[in-house]
Amino acid sequence: MKTYVISLSHAEERRDHIQAEFGKQGIEFEFFDAVTPADTLAVCQQLGLSLHHNNTLSDGEKACLLSHALLWQKMTDEDLDYLAVFEDDVCLGREANLVLTSSPSISDFDVIKLETYLELTHTRSTNYKLGGRMLHLLKAPHTGTAGYLLSNSGARFFLTHLRSLPSQDYYAVDHLMFDANLKSIKAYQLVPALCVQADRLNPTKLASAIKQGRDEIAPKKKKHRTAMHYINKLYRSIGKRTFFKTVSFE
Repeated sequence: MKTYVISLSHAEERRDHIQAEFGKQGIEFEFFDAVTPADTLAVCQQLGLSLHHNNTLSDGEKACLLSHALLWQKMTDEDLDYLAVFEDDVCLGREANLVLTSSPSISDFDVIKLETYLELTHTRSTNYKLGGRMLHLLKAPHTGTAGYLLSNSGARFFLTHLRSLPSQDYYAVDHLMFDANLKSIKAYQLVPALCVQADRLNPTKLASAIKQGRDEIAPKKKKHRTAMHYINKLYRSIGKRTFFKTVSFE
């Protein structure tokens, strides 16, 4: 199984962080050059998307979404069965090398979330495992795309879905994968999680430029919220008192 880390080609500090983080466990990986805002139009044309016309996402969110989408397209072009994808601000847990060299005990899945965002979510236990850790069905939103395992069917689903969206209906990549489409895909959560974003452990370390962009554009995005947003908000409010737990990081 190939492992890619999405990273801007000039992001030396982040690439040094990844070299150290993966190197200490002897994990083989390749960098995948992230899309920059200047590349948005060309990549949209390459992938057949209308995202460049969108004005509800920040430039950083658009570039991040396109970076992941380009990697999904590469996966389908090369007909890879599985692909491990990480972002360049990720911190790995114990025995990550074991997880990334193991085959899931389930073959029928679209995506396995390897990361925890250290916020409440709802999962349901199963008997499936990956690298000695449990796989739970992901039943409620759990944002973040710092680490996930994608199947070929999952890559095809997300690409098809992106191409079906009107220009103003796009949303950030983590909401695309681990929120809006949970009822349409087979998504699992690794428990305990294998990885976490560095700024979730230490807010001053490798701060997220994408998060900053989201904060700046948030007022504009409010008017685009759908009824499902408020239904999910109510569900989370009730669920947090009963079913929701934080996925641990080890």
